[in-house]
Amino acid sequence: MNHYHVYEAIGHGKYSNVYKGRKKKTIEYFAIKSVDKSQRSKVLQEDGKLPEDSIHFLASDIVRALL
Repeated sequence: MNHYHVYEAIGHGKYSNVYKGRKKKTIEYFAIKSVDKSQRSKVLQEDGKLPEDSIHFLASDIVRALL
């Protein structure tokens, strides 16, 4: 995380928060997902359970939030 600036929260889920972030040496912006370490195994188990169209909708929301 030392290579990124972390800005405001742009979303949250059951076990995590999503923040707007940027690489320190560039102007590239990213969505940074922060997961509570105590919930890591649950997140990894559930990560592949979303249908593809739901993932597309979620990704579109994140991109709009970054603009």
